[in-house]
Amino acid sequence: MAICARGQVRPLSMRYGVSNVYYRVNADTTPFYAHCLCLPADDAARRAEFKAALADPIQLHYIGAEKPWNSCGVPKQTVWLKTLWEAGQTMYYIKCLPGILRQKWRRYSLRRFIGKLMRKIKQ
Repeated sequence: MAICARGQVRPLSMRYGVSNVYYRVNADTTPFYAHCLCLPADDAARRAEFKAALADPIQLHYIGAEKPWNSCGVPKQTVWLKTLWEAGQTMYYIKCLPGILRQKWRRYSLRRFIGKLMRKIKQ
């Protein structure tokens, strides 16, 4: 599809795809991917656009296994909790929480860790 639409597709603003891990980096010093089409080529303009996207994101993407609904201390977790409250879904989340925690404990159990460690040692 990218080949067929070449030259007709414009990149979206970075505000449409802000990842929560972006809040862990220093916007003044972080290196940027040189070929990122959603950011300007000029370094000062690129950093200004990055800061503007962090200040007012349209879509916030939670990257990795740690999500605001199954972990504590996730960057921008308060945004998710506030949206959950405003949507009136807090009680549903509380009802689902025991299952979420069981799944997390299963994933990070000592038994699973030892099993993985033993498989690594045998290799």
